[in-house]
Amino acid sequence: MKGKTKTLVLVLTLTIFLAGVAMPVLAEDKPADNMQLVKEKIKADKKLLVAENMELTEKEAKAFWPVYDSYQKDLGKVNERLLKLIDEYAQNYNTMTDQAAQALTAKYLAIESDRIKMIQSYVPKITKAVGSKKAARYLQLENKINAVLRYELAANIPLVK
Repeated sequence: MKGKTKTLVLVLTLTIFLAGVAMPVLAEDKPADNMQLVKEKIKADKKLLVAENMELTEKEAKAFWPVYDSYQKDLGKVNERLLKLIDEYAQNYNTMTDQAAQALTAKYLAIESDRIKMIQSYVPKITKAVGSKKAARYLQLENKINAVLRYELAANIPLVK
């Protein structure tokens, strides 16, 4: 499992790096089409990493992948809210007031709360599809992926002035 985890982190980091490099370059050409291609590539890479690490039987896979797809769709909605918040933070960064900081903090906490509630709502569905141990494994994988993504965000978002 250690080898698979190292592979997971390496591929995710490389994908994130390449997406970060490719997005500005691709955006010069056809923004909507190229950005969509990058997003689809990242989603496909993530799904491949999950598949490689879940070790699903055929029966489990049949039950798991529809739940996975639904989970990713809902997670995407939460992540879109986070990206909008980051954009709002960037817009207010140079003129940040206490009131704006308080509003941004409240929005962030609401997003995080909704993210946790969303995850909690999926635990029974995932468990039903693959059992408790593999459900825990999937949540570990999601957590590792989220940690890599959050690290990249944290490294690039400056502290409030």
